[in-house]
Amino acid sequence: GILALSLPKMGTSSKPNPQSLTRAKTLISKAISVGAPAYNAGSIDECARIYRATSLEIIPLLPDSLRNSLESTLQSNEKDDDAGAWAFRRQFDAIASYQPPFMPTSDDVSDYKFEKFTRQKLLAEPFNVHDGVMGGISQGQWLAQNNTFFGTTSLANNGGFASLRWRFPSP
Repeated sequence: GILALSLPKMGTSSKPNPQSLTRAKTLISKAISVGAPAYNAGSIDECARIYRATSLEIIPLLPDSLRNSLESTLQSNEKDDDAGAWAFRRQFDAIASYQPPFMPTSDDVSDYKFEKFTRQKLLAEPFNVHDGVMGGISQGQWLAQNNTFFGTTSLANNGGFASLRWRFPSP
C-alpha cells in the first residue's frame, strides 16, 4: 500500500501541556520499539518511514524549541534512508530526555519553599543543562567553592538558556 503523509502547518504555536509531552514521548518509545528492530533487520527504509510518520504525529504535542528542531529535520532532504533514520533518532533522543522547566502555578511565593545553596543541601555536583541539547551555543558553569553559577546565553540556533540541575533523593 501507499502511505500518504502531509506535513502539518509549520510555525504554528500551540501551548503543549505536560500531558502532550508525555504523549509524544510515548509515541516515540513505540516508534523506536518497532523502527529499531526494522533497521537492525535491514529494513532501513521502513525504520525511516516509521520515524517520519511519528515525527509528523508528535509535532503539535511539542514545545516550540523541540518543535522547531524536529521541523528542520522533517524539511531536510537526507541523502538516503539511513541518514534520515538517524536524523530522526537523534531528535527523538533529545525529546525523550527533555525535562520541562519548573513553572510556578501561583504568584504567591509563600506556596513554594526556597532553599539556600549550602553544602548540606547540595550533596552532589549539579548537571549542566544548556541549550546545546537543542542546537544552541549558550554556556554556563557551577563554581562549587563559592556556590556561584555563571554563564553566557545566546539566542543563536534557537538557543537561549544555561542552567543547572541537581538530583535530590526522594523524601
